[in-house]
Amino acid sequence: MKRNSREDLNRGSNHIFSCLRKFGLLVHVGRGGTASKTDAIYFPSPHQRYTNGDTSNFPVGDTCSISFTESFRYLGSIIHYSLTSDAEVDFRISKASEAFGALSNVLRNKHVSNHLKGGVYKALVLSTYFALWVRGLVLMRRLIQSTPKLP
Repeated sequence: MKRNSREDLNRGSNHIFSCLRKFGLLVHVGRGGTASKTDAIYFPSPHQRYTNGDTSNFPVGDTCSISFTESFRYLGSIIHYSLTSDAEVDFRISKASEAFGALSNVLRNKHVSNHLKGGVYKALVLSTYFALWVRGLVLMRRLIQSTPKLP
């Protein structure tokens, strides 16, 4: 839901919240001291800083609130307020590093064959790096296709 002002966001969110309640559907919002499972994200304009925006919790319903987040996962990818893939790349690299760290005892074990060590390494670590590589190719193709052609 795209809104142009904080007031539009509050009004629109309350409208959606009340409409869903009429049909018996619940929005997972924060109540009292519990955090909201539903998050909002603020995308600043290109020449504006994220910290300059109003990202305080906003009220929904009588006693509920929704909080803002800098990033969230959607269909396995990380959407960041900067709209770059940096957060996604950092996340995947950290996961590959975690996988490699978890395998350090196995990879150093003298009783495990080198063939098995290589297979485990390929399955867990290289597959993560391959996914990053493919994502990079897709981004590069989009960049090339969107670049204006020279006369």
